[in-house]
Amino acid sequence: MSENNEELNRRIEGSRPALQYYLILNLLKGAYQCKGDLQGKGELPGIHLESRYFTVMVILFAKNHGILSLAGLPDEWREAFPPHTEIFGIEGLETEQLILVMGTDETVEAMEEHLMSMHEYLSRMLGTDITIGVGNSYTQIGELGKSYIEACGALNYRLIKGKGNLILFREAVSGSEMNRYAYSKSQWNQLKEYIYQSDIPGIEAFLRQLTDRIRQEQLPLFMVKCICFDLINVILAILEEMELDEVTQAERYPDVVRLTEFETVDELIDLVKEISADIRHILNARKESGNREPMEKMKAYIETHYGSTQFSVQNLAEELGMSASYLSRYFKEQTGVTISHYVNRLRMEKAKELLKDGEGSLQAVVDQIGYGSVSGFIRKFKEQEGMTPGDYRSMKNKYL
Repeated sequence: MSENNEELNRRIEGSRPALQYYLILNLLKGAYQCKGDLQGKGELPGIHLESRYFTVMVILFAKNHGILSLAGLPDEWREAFPPHTEIFGIEGLETEQLILVMGTDETVEAMEEHLMSMHEYLSRMLGTDITIGVGNSYTQIGELGKSYIEACGALNYRLIKGKGNLILFREAVSGSEMNRYAYSKSQWNQLKEYIYQSDIPGIEAFLRQLTDRIRQEQLPLFMVKCICFDLINVILAILEEMELDEVTQAERYPDVVRLTEFETVDELIDLVKEISADIRHILNARKESGNREPMEKMKAYIETHYGSTQFSVQNLAEELGMSASYLSRYFKEQTGVTISHYVNRLRMEKAKELLKDGEGSLQAVVDQIGYGSVSGFIRKFKEQEGMTPGDYRSMKNKYL
């Protein structure tokens, strides 16, 4: 029995690197959206991400230097990071590259001095030029793929800054540019709703506007890749909510690692249209026996009353003579989103109109969209749009 246990341990240790590579690759692909998705999967390969922030860093070594894995780095290099930093890595898609997934309790900005020290230490110990690209920090592991694209974009910025430097993504693109170019959560939710509702004209118009904007505004390549990543995430979120087979998804649909090599945006758009059609057929089959009349009544009531602070699912249920629990479940089955999400989207769209067209106070905006407090509205608006209401108004006025 002892010999059997030793043999089992040897096999486990031998398979650990392959399991680590597989798990990290899936993190970069966006296969895991939250820490809960990793539960149980990281035990054997020894990967745990329990930190507050998650970031990707890509290290580029001088050609033919021979560093192919973390094992080739000096043991002390981890000491340059703050205590309790979680670091896991794999070889990059290109030679002379290492990709590090990091979990930290600080943002990249707060860690900048530590990162600089680590870069200087590695350069000195290895006696060669080392260029490091660092993506932004995110609170969700599902955004690690985006951080990876940003790290690759920062690495490409060596064309301007030069080799042998530590380059943060924010050096390659300013925050104002990110806000200007990026699509907000509400815009992506609009596409999601088009797909759930089988609104073909809406889907095609959204995608056409996206490609036209990319071409007409001549967006930087890494920004285009970030937009494409968000587009893929919309599809992945829908597939997850539909509870389709995970293996089928992995085999059929694109991932963030392939996205870094995507040849044309048109290819991605065509694939999204194809997937949207598949989703539409599945949803239509599920809804075939459903009655659409209650849904029309629900939406009519919501669109009339969403601006009131007295709006509630219970009031809607009483108006239609249904139980609140059944009504909530029916609405989600028919639209793919919850009632609160639908109401919030209407409120935010109305808020953006008021911010763009008027000079009224935030209290006046809050009063018209049914929010209980200005502070709650500011917090929700920033969470959804990536900026405060005041910044949004200033930005819109600037570019109008």
